[in-house]
Parts: sequence; structure tokens; C-alpha cells
Amino acid sequence: MQGSRSNSQGEGEVTLPVLLAAAVAAQPDGDAVVDGDRRITYRDLDLRSNQLAHLLIELGIVPDAVLAIGMPGSLEWVLAAWAIAKAGAGCLSVDPTDPYERNRFVCADSGVRLGITLERYVDELPFEDMYWVALDDRAVTGRIRRYPEAGVVDTDRHAPLRSHHTACLVYSGGSAGRPEGVGVTHAGLAAVAAQRRRAAVGPDAHVAGVAARTSVAAMLELLLAVPAAATLVMAPHDASAAP
Repeated sequence: MQGSRSNSQGEGEVTLPVLLAAAVAAQPDGDAVVDGDRRITYRDLDLRSNQLAHLLIELGIVPDAVLAIGMPGSLEWVLAAWAIAKAGAGCLSVDPTDPYERNRFVCADSGVRLGITLERYVDELPFEDMYWVALDDRAVTGRIRRYPEAGVVDTDRHAPLRSHHTACLVYSGGSAGRPEGVGVTHAGLAAVAAQRRRAAVGPDAHVAGVAARTSVAAMLELLLAVPAAATLVMAPHDASAAP
């Protein structure tokens, strides 16, 4: 199957791409994401995110770099998260509906220079020292399709991906009134993935994607679904996980 080349990581290395590859192998035709009337299988999500990851690598993305995802929860958000992880970078989720100054601050503070979004959100996102790749831009779509669907391994990356590298960067409210960033490594994700076993999530389960994409809970939802090859169901943008 395309996209299933073995990863050359060191023995015992637990990274997000390893977890994703296991889900694809276990349930290739199962729904990975349901977003309204749209759905995508694990196989198709794997192949599409491989192509996007190859583009990101060509753009110079290296392990432990940070890329922004500038969109609400959606099928495209999950696609971007997969691709960023496969390229070896960590993701910083930025919600276009948040105050512009907050988004400008977190992008500047994190040092992020490249982000993935959709055309309708570009004008709402910070542009100072930033370049946004709009997945639905026709030129971008055409370029992505020219990249191979084959899986990304360490020899494709600019450097090997290891479990101590940053998987995601999350900004909290901050004690001084300014958001403060906290990085989560791939090693830290192993404990999150183990929560799947305690929650008894199986391949027939549906995990609700209701958390704010800017919170660590968004990654928790992804990691509840992926190790079990379950389906992540994205909630409408105005839905909330709060009681």
C-alpha cells in the first residue's frame, strides 16, 4: 500500500507519525474524520498528508520547527496536523476568530514563520513575518498533487525525527496577562495515547472533536481516536465542550 514505507526512527521512539501509521495499517478503509457531510478514510488521509508533508519539507521545514495551523476544527485541520507531524515539525493552532492581537503575539512569540490555512481565513490571520499556505488555493492544490504519496521517513526529512522533538505548542492565558507557550514533545504524547486504553476506545468508536483547536485538548481528541483507528467527528464551529 502506498504511504506504508517503514519509518527509520530509533527503536522505542514514539512519535505522532508512528501512531498514525499504525492506524492506517489497522483500518485503512475506516473513516478517520467526519466533518459534516464530508468524510475521509485513514488511507486517503495518509496519502494526502504525505503529499503535503513532502511540500513542507521542500519549503525547508525541519524537525523541532513550529508551524501554525490557522483555521477552526475541520477535516483540513486534521490533514494539516498529520502533515506537519510527518514533516517532523510541531504545530501551533491559531483560531482566526480569536482577537487579532492575540494571534499576532503567539505567532511572533513562537517564532513561527509558516502556517497552513484556507483562503477564507487568510485576511483574518497575522501577516507580519508570516507566510500562509492556503490548502484550497488552486495553485497550492496543484502543487501538492505533484508530490509523491509515499510515506515520509527520516531520509526524506532534513534531520531525523525523535521523540524529544516538539509535537505541539499550546498557549495558555498566562499569569501576566499575556499568553504563555508550553511545548509538548512526542514522548509526552505516549502517555496521552495510553489514555485510549483506559477509555476503551475501539475502531468502531466515534470521538467528538469539540475542544478549541488552540487547546491541548484538541490533540487529546486526536490521540484518543488515532491509536484505536477510531473516527474523529468534528463538531460545528459554534459547538463547545463546556457543560
